[in-house]
Amino acid sequence: MMIEQPKSRHPKLEDFSYPLRTISNGYTFVTKYGNEIDLTFSKVGFSLEDIIYYPEADIDIYEFQFERRKFISKKHDIKVSLTILKGAIEYLNKNRVLFFTADSPTQKDLELFKLYDRWYEKYVNKKYVTKLNRIVHLGTNNIYFSCYIRDDFIFSKNKVNSLFDILLLEIYPRSTLSEFNI
Repeated sequence: MMIEQPKSRHPKLEDFSYPLRTISNGYTFVTKYGNEIDLTFSKVGFSLEDIIYYPEADIDIYEFQFERRKFISKKHDIKVSLTILKGAIEYLNKNRVLFFTADSPTQKDLELFKLYDRWYEKYVNKKYVTKLNRIVHLGTNNIYFSCYIRDDFIFSKNKVNSLFDILLLEIYPRSTLSEFNI
C-alpha cells in the first residue's frame, strides 16, 4: 500500500519539491540556491523481531537524518522541507521499515524535533503513518525521539507504542521514558 498525500489546502509534495536522486543510503537533492542536502537512512543493528516477537514485526529499523553537504545560501526555501518530507515518505513506501529521528540534548536539536513535528502535522496523512514522540531521560540529559511507521505494518497503535518503548530501552538500558506532546 502506498502512502497517500492528504487532501487538504496544503501543497502536494511532488508539485512543490525538488527532484530526489537516489544514493546508497537514501536520497540527495540540490536547491535552487545551490545547497546540496542528503537524506540518509542508517540501519540500526537489529530489527523489531530481534527485540520482541510479533508475527508482523519483521520490520527493519532505521535512523533518519538530513544534512547539508554543500551550503551556499542561507535564504529560506520552503521546497527544502517539502523535499525532505517527500524523501521520508518515499522511503517508507519502498521499504518495510520503521524509522526514527534522534536528537542530542541541545536547544537547537529540540527545535529540530519540533520542526519534524510541524512537518508531520501539516503534510502527512495520519491515516497511513503513525508518529510517536518520546523523551529518553539519561542521567541529566534528555534525548528527543520520534518514530514513524506505516499503519499497515502493525495491527494496533498500542503495539507500536510498546514496541517503540522497548526499542528505546534496548538502546538506552539505564534510562526512563516519557511522552512528549508538542
